[in-house]
Amino acid sequence: GMVLAMGVTGSGKSAFVNLLKAGSGKVGKDLLSAPQQPQAVKLTFDRKPRRSVTVVDTPGFTDTQPADATTLMEVLRYLSIQYTLEIPLKGILYFHPIHEPLKSNSATHDYLQMLPSLCKGPVALENVIIVTTRWEEVANRATGIRREQELIDTYLGPMLDKGATMMRFHGSAAEAQAMVSRLVSSDGSLELDVQRELVD
Repeated sequence: GMVLAMGVTGSGKSAFVNLLKAGSGKVGKDLLSAPQQPQAVKLTFDRKPRRSVTVVDTPGFTDTQPADATTLMEVLRYLSIQYTLEIPLKGILYFHPIHEPLKSNSATHDYLQMLPSLCKGPVALENVIIVTTRWEEVANRATGIRREQELIDTYLGPMLDKGATMMRFHGSAAEAQAMVSRLVSSDGSLELDVQRELVD
C-alpha cells in the first residue's frame, strides 16, 4: 500500500519521512532525484499479517503565495500513477505547521480548501490524519492550542466530523511510525475522485 505525505514547504513532512527512513532499515529508492519530485521510503511492519507500505513525500507548495499549478500537477500525476498500478492508497498525512498564524492568501489556504474535495466518499476522510507540527517553535502552549482551534474552526471542523483525525507531532520516530501504522492497520483504502477523473 501507499501513504501520501502532503503539506506546504517547511511543514515538517520531509523531516517526518526522514525519521521513518532512519528507523525503518528498509529504504525505498528515491523515485526521482530532484528535490521537488516525490521521494519515497518503504516500511515493513512486523505484525500478523505482515504489512508493508510506501510513504511518499510529495512536493510542497511555498506558503508565501497561492499554490502553483506545476506542483499541484506533480502531485496529481503521482496519484494517477498509483491508481493505474492499482496500489492501495492507505491514507493521507497532511502536515500543518502550528508555529505560524493562518494566512488567507497562501498555499496552506489552498491546500486546506482542496483536501476535502480530494477525499470524497463515505469513508475517505477516515483515512486522513491532519498532523500539526513544529510545536517546539510556538511561543507557549496556549498559543499553539489557540491556533489549533482556529484551524479546526476555519477549515477542519467538517473533515473531523466526517472521520478525519488530528494528531500532534513532536518529532520522534516512534510517533511517526505510530501514525503510519494507524493508516496501514485500516482495512479500507482511499480511492479519490480526482484519480478516476484523471485515468478513467
